[in-house]
Amino acid sequence: MRIYFCEFVRAFSDAMNLISPEVKNHHEKVGYIACELAKELKMSRQDLKITFFGAMLHDIGSLMMEGDISLLDLEVHPLRLARMGSQLLRESPVTNALADVVGNCQTPWQKLKASVEKKPLIPQVIHLADVVSLLLTEEKPVLNQIADMKECIHQVREGEFHPDVLRAFDSLCTKEYIWMNVMYHSDVIMDHIPDDHEMSLDEILATTEFMSHIIDFRSPFTAMHSAGVAASAEELAGLSGMSEQEAREAGVALMPMPFTVNGREYIENVSMTYREFFERLAGG
Repeated sequence: MRIYFCEFVRAFSDAMNLISPEVKNHHEKVGYIACELAKELKMSRQDLKITFFGAMLHDIGSLMMEGDISLLDLEVHPLRLARMGSQLLRESPVTNALADVVGNCQTPWQKLKASVEKKPLIPQVIHLADVVSLLLTEEKPVLNQIADMKECIHQVREGEFHPDVLRAFDSLCTKEYIWMNVMYHSDVIMDHIPDDHEMSLDEILATTEFMSHIIDFRSPFTAMHSAGVAASAEELAGLSGMSEQEAREAGVALMPMPFTVNGREYIENVSMTYREFFERLAGG
């Protein structure tokens, strides 16, 4: 079982897209813009990875909100979502390193510089990328939006963004291909992130437990069901003669997953049986 951390991050981004079509690709756009800003700032390879992962997960706190996620939620409650996301990321040893980045990614520079000693530019880069992404619209060509977008960013109250991050943004505004990619090919950044961290089995198990808590929170049908299925699968696999590692992998493989049908969320073989699933599939 080979899983890279980048794949885990992408899975969470996809989950947030599925919860609400209104925010579809928002996190990919923020990730792409943040990475391009980081390159302009000549950040190290490691800082580039942290920036990308933090940008992709900057709204993960929204998974702890009931119901759909709207762009209005992201605009009106950014500090609340950042705090919730930070708390959530601290629950897993796999994501704990991103907790401070996400927790500070909506904090103005004037407040941030007084409280963050290490790498303060990373949350600032994500903050600016998030604001820029929310300013862009699909209703008119992206190249026609650059001038207005740049003006809006520079009209934001003084002290919101670090001067170096603003200069990096101004440089991006001169590169048309960046904005074409943002609107139409934002997922291209996934092919350029240097992620060589292959997750260990312990990290994979910690991640699936982390995901199961979110699934159980969001679905009225589960309430610890996911963790119970995984634990039962691991125990049965061990009793059947599998090795310890094979048994632990079985616990991961049988974690029930959520899916959406006609805008409604279901849990695999919990709120919809396999028979019902295939009947709906056959019926279109």
